[in-house]
Amino acid sequence: TGISNIEMVRHCIRYVKSAPLHICVDSPGQPLPNIQFEAFITECLKSAENWRCLTFQLPTFERMRVDEEEAEDSEDMLDNISSFSRLTNEYNFCSLESLEMRFNGPLAARVDLQDEKFHPYLRWTLPSLTRLSFSGATPIPFNNNLKDLQISYTYKSGLSLDLRQLLVFLAFCSSLEDVEIQFRN
Repeated sequence: TGISNIEMVRHCIRYVKSAPLHICVDSPGQPLPNIQFEAFITECLKSAENWRCLTFQLPTFERMRVDEEEAEDSEDMLDNISSFSRLTNEYNFCSLESLEMRFNGPLAARVDLQDEKFHPYLRWTLPSLTRLSFSGATPIPFNNNLKDLQISYTYKSGLSLDLRQLLVFLAFCSSLEDVEIQFRN
C-alpha cells in the first residue's frame, strides 16, 4: 500500500484545526518508500499539538516470507522507523495523553528492541502523557507522570521479558494509579 496523494493528507491536516487526533504509525503490508513515509510524517507533525493518542506498531506481516523481497521489506520498515525517530526527535507533544508501543510480529524477533530508534519517546517532551501501553517489549525508563500502565507480553521461544528493566522502569513511575501486566503463552 502507499499514500497515493500527499495533497489529500495535507488537506486533512490543514482542516483538522484543533480536533483531537489519534495517529497510528503502522504498516501491515508493504512498507512505504522512505521518501513517501517521511513526507507523510512531516505533514502529520504539522498537527502535533492536536495529537492525543499515538500508536507506534512494528509491522505484522500477514504471512512470513523468507526470501529477498521480505528482507528488503524489513530493511525498508527499519528505515521508516529510523526516519520516524529522527523526524520526531526533541518534539514537544504537549497534548499527547496516550502512547501505545506495539512490538509484535516476526520483525520484532529479528531486531534489538533495546535500540533507541524503537523508543523515540525518550527524546520527546510529554507533559500530558498519563497512559502508556506497551506490547512485546519492556519500556525504557524515562521521566513521566503516568497514571495508567499496561504491559502485554507473549512468550516466544528464545525471547524473554527483561524483568530487571521492568523494575527500573516502574521506579520512574511515581504517579501510577493503575497497572496491568499480562503474560501470555
